[in-house]
Amino acid sequence: MICGTSLAVPKQDSAQQWLEKMVSAEQFLNYEATFLYINGPKVETMQIVHGFDDKGERERITRLSGSSREIVRDEQHVFSVLPQKKQVIIEPRRAASEAGAFLNIVTNGNAYYDFEVNGNEHIANHVCRIVSIFPKDQYRYGYRLCIDHETGLLLKSQTLDNSGQPREQMIFTNLELPDTIPTRRLQTTLHEKDFELLESKPLEAAASAVENTWGFSELLPGFRIIHNEMRQLASAAQPVQHIVLNDGLATISIFIAPYEQGEPYSEGMSSSGALNAISRLKNGHIVTIIGDVPQKTVRLLAAALTPPRAADTDSAP
Repeated sequence: MICGTSLAVPKQDSAQQWLEKMVSAEQFLNYEATFLYINGPKVETMQIVHGFDDKGERERITRLSGSSREIVRDEQHVFSVLPQKKQVIIEPRRAASEAGAFLNIVTNGNAYYDFEVNGNEHIANHVCRIVSIFPKDQYRYGYRLCIDHETGLLLKSQTLDNSGQPREQMIFTNLELPDTIPTRRLQTTLHEKDFELLESKPLEAAASAVENTWGFSELLPGFRIIHNEMRQLASAAQPVQHIVLNDGLATISIFIAPYEQGEPYSEGMSSSGALNAISRLKNGHIVTIIGDVPQKTVRLLAAALTPPRAADTDSAP
């Protein structure tokens, strides 16, 4: 997912070299795998098929247990197939900017994370090198990654809370490395002709208006704005401001939508694995902040979010 060039085993055993090897492998290798996604007591079995050829990078991820769902990515779009709703949600792909932020902290170091190589593990009949990433403050999570010695693929990842306990995990159970991936293997298997297509896209005409809309009184240390645009979401009648923050590892999305009187909404915190979200009504808008960061972080961002100067006073505390 992040650009790189070498798939060779690092000559030196540094976290930087292992992580650079990993991000290169995840973009350029052809592979098929089954993995487990563990979120507390919830365990899901998933399949991933990833290819890179003259059409660029493409992949398909299919949920094999529970309710069916599929995500298909190409160089420009992400297609989320929801068979129960008979819908396909189409969104622009933004992997390049977030990937670039990660590559930057790997190469140049980071004031908010420490990196350490500490041991090996056997996953899916492969030996992988463990790279631990420790946060230096309470605003972000830690990570424990296991990177395949031979290919550089990430075979196991854990997102760790401030006590070192896993909030969510991903573990490969098998891995195949074909020379090529047929196009049909990278296309959706769940989409039917009668499914509704719902596209979420930026509004070019409204791009200049972003400068006069919502912002922050102060950003948390290490986070920066990598996207700020007006978007037409498939699920929203009116344009929504969408702000994306990133610190090189963690990503946070903020959605600010006009509120119509009487429209149902819910306020408060919600959590799922490493993902935390907060929603509130502020200045006639529904504000939702969601990211793979601790609850403290989304609460502080919600407090720091500032409406346009001409906005009225808060509609709710």
